[in-house]
Amino acid sequence: GDARDQAALERALPGAAAVVSALSTGTFGPTTQLSKATATLISALEAGGPRRLLVILSVNLLQPSVDEQFANIHAEHQRVVELLEASSLSWTAICPPWITNEPATGSYTQTLGALPATIAPISKHDLALATLNCIEDPACERQLVAITG
Repeated sequence: GDARDQAALERALPGAAAVVSALSTGTFGPTTQLSKATATLISALEAGGPRRLLVILSVNLLQPSVDEQFANIHAEHQRVVELLEASSLSWTAICPPWITNEPATGSYTQTLGALPATIAPISKHDLALATLNCIEDPACERQLVAITG
């Protein structure tokens, strides 16, 4: 379905304890698709869905500057963070570096609100584990959380 369809989202939410959004910008060019979808999701959640929202963004949000090729993605991710901050939800922005198809290791590094000392790739499996663990971790609430391998 269309992540910008609030009625469809509201129909999908009953019974959910939390929502994880792993949407992409889909382009390196200028876009607002992700922030529009996130705004719709926030509206659906605030209208009666679960209060817990985790979004997968990028570790670049924690860097003071980014390469020009990532500037549009960075700006769109920043718009998403602004929407989250303005919401009444218990949100977490999960900020991994590059995500690999490697097997799970069962370990990862979590850094709250700051760029980690070491940025290492993380497998999609370990990122999923970290995301699930953040759902119930109060320290992750209303935070940007860097997750690295």
